[in-house]
Amino acid sequence: MCVTIRKEITLKPSKEKFEVTGRPAGLARTHKIINTERAREVQFMKLCAQIRLDDFRHKRADQQRNDRLARRK
Repeated sequence: MCVTIRKEITLKPSKEKFEVTGRPAGLARTHKIINTERAREVQFMKLCAQIRLDDFRHKRADQQRNDRLARRK
């Protein structure tokens, strides 16, 4: 008998949305543009951090490999 357990996936709520009531349309649009740009910037910074981390890992692995080869000789 095969029993499968389903993993619950919970989604984090996105950033709080602005209520448009009582605000001029231009201001709501400006807030939307600002939030979009901020989200893009955060995404870009995360990508840059991941690239830097990967580069560091590759450099360290290469250095360790070269050290081991030097010790053998």
